[in-house]
Amino acid sequence: MSLNRRLLWTDIIDHLSPPSVADARAIIDHYAVTSHLWFSVVSIKRLARELYSCNEVVAADMIALLFTMRLLSLPPSDTSYSRYRAIKAALTECEQRNILSTDYCAAYVLLAVYEYGHGIFPVAYFTISHCARIFYCLGTHDKKKATQLFGVVDTWTETEERRRLWWGTMILDRVAHAGFRFRPLSTQTIAPDEIIPAADGDWDNGELTVNALLVMSIEANAAVGPFARTCQAAHLLGKVCEHVNEHPSAADADLHLKEAAHICRAVTAFKVLLDHDNAAIREPHRLITARAVCLSALHLMYDTHGCIEVDHVEAAGGNRGRRLELQQLAIDGSRTISEETVDLAKQIEAYLGSHPAASMSPLVLNCLYAAGGTWAWRHRETGDEASLENLNTIRRVLGILRNQWQACNDYLGLLENTEITYTGACFQ
Repeated sequence: MSLNRRLLWTDIIDHLSPPSVADARAIIDHYAVTSHLWFSVVSIKRLARELYSCNEVVAADMIALLFTMRLLSLPPSDTSYSRYRAIKAALTECEQRNILSTDYCAAYVLLAVYEYGHGIFPVAYFTISHCARIFYCLGTHDKKKATQLFGVVDTWTETEERRRLWWGTMILDRVAHAGFRFRPLSTQTIAPDEIIPAADGDWDNGELTVNALLVMSIEANAAVGPFARTCQAAHLLGKVCEHVNEHPSAADADLHLKEAAHICRAVTAFKVLLDHDNAAIREPHRLITARAVCLSALHLMYDTHGCIEVDHVEAAGGNRGRRLELQQLAIDGSRTISEETVDLAKQIEAYLGSHPAASMSPLVLNCLYAAGGTWAWRHRETGDEASLENLNTIRRVLGILRNQWQACNDYLGLLENTEITYTGACFQ
């Protein structure tokens, strides 16, 4: 596959001018202090180096990436939609010309985040799947056996960037599934010996450092960066997604329930590890995304097993007691993690008091909504005023975040009046 880098932005788009070098630097600088804090997949150093060596920005793939970074790191505006359409057109043309560069891949992954954060469904679901196919095509998923079509790079920084883009795709795939459940994942099961991203600060500075392995770094409590923690949380969320997608027969029900209990223990243990990191890290806001993804995993598992119909498993036999134990675990656990989600929401609210909303990830929205549904249900059942207060906390934080992420409007609509009557919207 030849990678033709001669496609110009102006060859495709005539209604949106390319940014100047100064504008491009401003986009990168703003992105670095907002979106990059919670989704560190694009190398700021690489982009800055490329801009330093050019007098103008003309390449379609690079401009598509820059404009996507701008979309992601600024509140929506009247020009957002036309810019979004131009980016999609440019990326499609890049595919037609075999320009499957790092910039192209990065633009597509960030575009998927943008679509997810603004509730552009089912397009976001399609784009995430498309990102997975891109990396499968390039061989990123299997460096040992798959033919490598990405081309060789001359820096560790860009090699690490490509790894992070693949991980970013796997994260998005699993988080999207949590809110669009009972559908197969677009990416493969993550192997325990998969290499996770290096420490964020070292990568940002171009400092060569070691990359830990996925499971080893969890079990050994190794020092890993916030983005790597998000990768680990997404791995566990993926385990939950695969579990809830299963349709066990009566004969397999006991094994299915054992698996659920095992996954719950693993996710809970990882949550404790995140809590420890959160207390020790200098910038705890950078762990919010990982904590939210971890909580989403537990919300999904507890929601699935909190109300198990008898006809789903064999009513008699050895699994009856295990089924009831798991159901009780889910009921008790649901309240606990919903309380923790409210605490997380308060941390988000405090942080956004002095920072732009773009510095908070849309990947937190699913766990906020899940907790809101739980508190609405508890208030309907018990009339507990504390539950209503917690629900209103969730609503308030979603209201703050909707200035940046329009998907919040959908979640707020689904939570409207749920403390009074069940609308069928909230998962419980």
